[in-house]
Amino acid sequence: MRFNALGAAVVGLRRSWLDDTTWLQQVGDNRGWNVCDQHGNIVMPGGATVIAAGGGKIAVSAPSTTRTDCRTNFGYASEVGYIIDIGRDGTVAEIPNYQAGGAVRLLNGPTLHGAVQHARVVGPDHLLVTFYGRRVVSTKLGDATLPAGIEPFAATLIDERWLLYHTHRWLVIQEFHRPVGRMLAPAPAYSPDGIKLGDALKIGYCLNVGETPDSYREVIVPPAVLIEDLSSLSDSAPAPVPTLPPVPVPAPPAPAPALVVPNRAVEVAQFLRPRLLRFAGDEERTRAHSFELVNALCHELRSIDPRWGLLEKTGGARVRDRAADVLLYDLGNATAQVVDVVANAEGHADEGNPEGKVSPSWGEKDIRPISQWKKPYPIGGDMPPTNSPATVVSQETINGLIKAALAPVLDELKALRAKVAELEARTHAEPPKLPKHVALKSAHGLYMAAEPNGRVIADRGARGSWETFAIEAAD
Repeated sequence: MRFNALGAAVVGLRRSWLDDTTWLQQVGDNRGWNVCDQHGNIVMPGGATVIAAGGGKIAVSAPSTTRTDCRTNFGYASEVGYIIDIGRDGTVAEIPNYQAGGAVRLLNGPTLHGAVQHARVVGPDHLLVTFYGRRVVSTKLGDATLPAGIEPFAATLIDERWLLYHTHRWLVIQEFHRPVGRMLAPAPAYSPDGIKLGDALKIGYCLNVGETPDSYREVIVPPAVLIEDLSSLSDSAPAPVPTLPPVPVPAPPAPAPALVVPNRAVEVAQFLRPRLLRFAGDEERTRAHSFELVNALCHELRSIDPRWGLLEKTGGARVRDRAADVLLYDLGNATAQVVDVVANAEGHADEGNPEGKVSPSWGEKDIRPISQWKKPYPIGGDMPPTNSPATVVSQETINGLIKAALAPVLDELKALRAKVAELEARTHAEPPKLPKHVALKSAHGLYMAAEPNGRVIADRGARGSWETFAIEAAD
């Protein structure tokens, strides 16, 4: 059992907080056990068991093995060790060699050696370990001072003053460096956790190992009754009547009914169909283009209904840590509906779509936690870089593409200009000068002669005055 940052506790079979709004539980169906969130959405199918969660990370034991399969994004090779706890901020504690069990460490942090029984991540550089043989050690505070007859099973720190632990007989809150505090319950109290509540402390625990909701108890410890001498407390001593009865815990409120996703298939098609493009041979560029349109589409839909958003994606094919082909609709109950709005956002060509056509679509898919719902990026504003340099086109590259496309047109324009210049030169040139006299020769090779009677005949073999004609202007 664990409190979130707001002081709410989670109880139930192998449950834990994934973040401050989402907790995990083990849920069975006809195919086996699945890891689900509090709304029943499957986070991890197939029989895995949650070991620890926090900061958005999950560590589970894989089915039928002792190996830890860490289904997270922090690059941890699960075969190296066994994850024993994950802090609220995502800090991981592991037993480097699970079979030996002789040490526990924070990843890239301090290591504590001994026979490890339990560990709790307090902060990014702070680890609290319960060792077999009545020893509790903090990497920041050193060894705790425990009553002489006490052997704790598991301990946790509420702050750097108060240590909370349980044994097979007691639940105890005490000052870390001296055995003064308060015995809270005389019966087994499993998976205890606590949080500051002003000057008081809020303590939660379960009466059984399975952490079922009906076994959960809460105790509010006022500052006036926090201190008593625990030095004589022993696991073999008779159990006194508890001084602070558990506070009844009201049943959690029923989740708000989910809203219905408004059907915007027509608007989506009208917006995307004339704009979607496929860049042949460049799937990343096509995906980036699809995302820019989905981002702009989200702005359009939010002008009508602000529940529309984008899906945060931390792995796989994505653009700017967002899915390129879907929208997310806030259902009003800490969940959001995935709606597929672009088919084949990468423009991938295959047997079913040989042209790699990118097209609008409308399909309601799975339900996601509201923590994955994000507002769209500003249009034309500063955006984080895309995941792949292939999708970033510089201004220099754009100018080069434009220049290459215009080169044939410019060459043709040059040729046309040269032709026009030649024609203009001919138009403005002076007309040729005609001779004042000409002689006319027939196809028979004889000159034409003008005889005194006015007749013209072509029968002269040589040219003389009669065979010469004068040219005069008509105007």
